[in-house]
Amino acid sequence: YHTDPRRGAGHAAQAKAVAAALQAKGVNAEAVNFETSFGNSADLEAFNHAYEEWVNDPSRKKPFPKDKMATLYRGIDHDRAKEALHEPGVVTLVTNPELPRVMSRYDKPMYVLHTDVLPWKWLKDESSSTHGKINTHIGVPSTAKELKGKWWKFRNADIREVPDLPIQPVGGEGVRKAQDYFKGTSKGPHITMSGGSMGTGTPAMLEELLSSNKAPVGSTIHVVAAGAGTPTVQRLHEIAATHKDKDVSVKIHGKVQPTTHGFTLSEMMHGADLNVFLPGGTTTVEAKATGKPFIFYLPRGKDAQRHLIDNAMVTARQTGMGIGTEHPLTGYQKRHVGTVGDRVEKVFSNYGEYVKRLAPHVDGAKGGASAIAGIVARSRVVNQPYRVPTVAKGLALGSTLVAGGSLAHRMMNKDAEDHRVADRDERVDRA
Repeated sequence: YHTDPRRGAGHAAQAKAVAAALQAKGVNAEAVNFETSFGNSADLEAFNHAYEEWVNDPSRKKPFPKDKMATLYRGIDHDRAKEALHEPGVVTLVTNPELPRVMSRYDKPMYVLHTDVLPWKWLKDESSSTHGKINTHIGVPSTAKELKGKWWKFRNADIREVPDLPIQPVGGEGVRKAQDYFKGTSKGPHITMSGGSMGTGTPAMLEELLSSNKAPVGSTIHVVAAGAGTPTVQRLHEIAATHKDKDVSVKIHGKVQPTTHGFTLSEMMHGADLNVFLPGGTTTVEAKATGKPFIFYLPRGKDAQRHLIDNAMVTARQTGMGIGTEHPLTGYQKRHVGTVGDRVEKVFSNYGEYVKRLAPHVDGAKGGASAIAGIVARSRVVNQPYRVPTVAKGLALGSTLVAGGSLAHRMMNKDAEDHRVADRDERVDRA
């Protein structure tokens, strides 16, 4: 299950990638939009509209109001959702760490895929036990280390480590079409700029690079506005017109997809020479899989959400790629941080070195979906009814545990241990 892609396409993309990898292993799997399947369409439309307005409002000073999220999930048909999860043989995986809180009342343990390189910070304070010992948590090494080492409620949880987050394989035909599209249209390199499903931050990326006069001569900048509103698209055209006298071309795209371009954004990134983007979890892995240098862009103000900063800083440390931002990023080497123009200039002044830095990370970026599918396909954990649903329900409603002392706590620990023993026995049988 994933959340609606209009406000975060990465969650849906990761769900589809895992489903495709399971299907490749002969497992019947489906990626399902939880909110459109069980929610109220009017509530979802109102929520998405409010979220899009908030994202595209450069003057905003407050975080997105939580009451709108509460309204969205009050409209869920929970009886129907619970029935779907409890169908015989159904194994549930969610690709948004927020969903287990909503689904905790269904008395069904599930796999929770942590969709960024560090767990979301608010989970640390979340009262629902579903974020601790009941569910099986899947994450990249940095996520697993954080959960095991610092968050007490996860220390006895079943945490599985995978090499990277899941992305769908890039088709050779799509990459060839993207490369053909680039051929002969530029005297210099091709640079993509993207900001997730709503093109967040793309005007600032473009303005910073063009104003710096550090874009390579003859280069073409492909700005992917995706689902951005009309004001954002108009602003992009205004910026391009203001700098039209420079020896740099700007092409503004809507959604890059096979029906309009003949290739996807991921395939376009494979064909480009450099990719600049807002560091969502999925886009970050897609960029690593290209083997091409990339630059994280962290916008000013509220657009620089905590998970974006985490994704940028952790991955930049691992790969040596740069961050374009004016944020004071403590704990990160200054030589890797600068304006977008500075970072672009550094990449093209030593392009081969950046390609070499990224090379060890390409295979891992391509293997995340298969690794997750392997965990789910051989599971005995979630494919069984949860033995103490009344306890789980009570915990979801906020009952208090005395650490290590309550019957609920002991039963959950025993349940987790039973799961681990079953998995160990299965590994021995296979060996």
